[in-house]
Amino acid sequence: MTEATDRWLNELTARIRHLRRLTDRLRRLRAESARPETHPQALKKRHAEVAALLQTAAAWDWTEGWQVLQAYLQELQESLPERWLPWRQHWFQQLTESLGPLAGSLQVQGAWLSLGFLRIEPDLEGGRVTIYYGPERIETRRAEPKALGRWLQRWYQDLNRRALPPDRFVERLWQAYQEARPPSGDARVPIGDVYRRLVVYRQSPAFWTDAESRHFTPYPRYLFSYELYRLREAPNAWSGRFQVQLLTAAFETTRQRGDYVWVPEGFRPEGARYAFLVMERKG
Repeated sequence: MTEATDRWLNELTARIRHLRRLTDRLRRLRAESARPETHPQALKKRHAEVAALLQTAAAWDWTEGWQVLQAYLQELQESLPERWLPWRQHWFQQLTESLGPLAGSLQVQGAWLSLGFLRIEPDLEGGRVTIYYGPERIETRRAEPKALGRWLQRWYQDLNRRALPPDRFVERLWQAYQEARPPSGDARVPIGDVYRRLVVYRQSPAFWTDAESRHFTPYPRYLFSYELYRLREAPNAWSGRFQVQLLTAAFETTRQRGDYVWVPEGFRPEGARYAFLVMERKG
C-alpha cells in the first residue's frame, strides 16, 4: 500500500467518524424539536452544532481520494494472478502439516492431489475441495487446510475401524455369495447382489426389532471396496479355506452404479471395476 493510499485511508476513517457524529446529532435535533417542552435555546445550540458539522462535510473534496483508492485497487487486481502460486504452496504446506502420519502419502497429480486411495480435487478459488474414492464422490468440504487435514485423518481411522478383518470378512462374503447365487447354478454372481446382502448382515438386532433410521448401520460402497482390497492384500488369512475371484466389468456393466464395485490396486487412487464374484470353499 502506497503512502498516498495510507493517507487517504486515514482520511476516510476520520470522515466516517465525522459523518457518524453528524448523524447522531441530527437524530437528537429531530427528536428534541418534536417535543414541545424543549427549550428554544437548547434547540438553537443543537441546530448550530449540526449546521457546523454539515458545512464541514459539504466542503470535502473527494476527487483525489477516489483516484488514489481506485488506482490502488486496480494495481492490486493486476497482481492477483501472480499471488496464486505462493498462496497455493502455503495451502499445500499447511495441509501436509495437518495430515500427521498420512503426510508422506500426499502427492500432487497435476490439478488434483492423491492421498492413498483418495483423489482430492481442490477448487481453491471457490474455497471447496471434492474428495473421491475411485469413482465415488464421498465428500465436498471447505478448503480450510487444517480442518481438511484433520477430517482426512479421521476418515482413514474410521475406515480401518469399521472394516472387518479379512478372515472374518471372507466368511460373510461367502455367506452372501451363496445366498445371491442364482438357481441356475452359475458360479458368477453379480457383485451388486452380494453387496446388498452384506448391507443386511451389518444391521443390529435393534434395527430388526424397530427398523428406524437411528438403528440403521451404514455400509457405504467404499467400505465394501476397502474390505475387498484388504482381502486381496492378505491371502494368508483365508486362502487355505476359500478361492475368491473378482471378474472385471465390461463397459456395458459399468453404466449402472449398482452393477459394479471399484477396488483399488495398491495404496493409491488407481484400481479396476468388478462386476462379478466367484467363490469356492475348499475341503
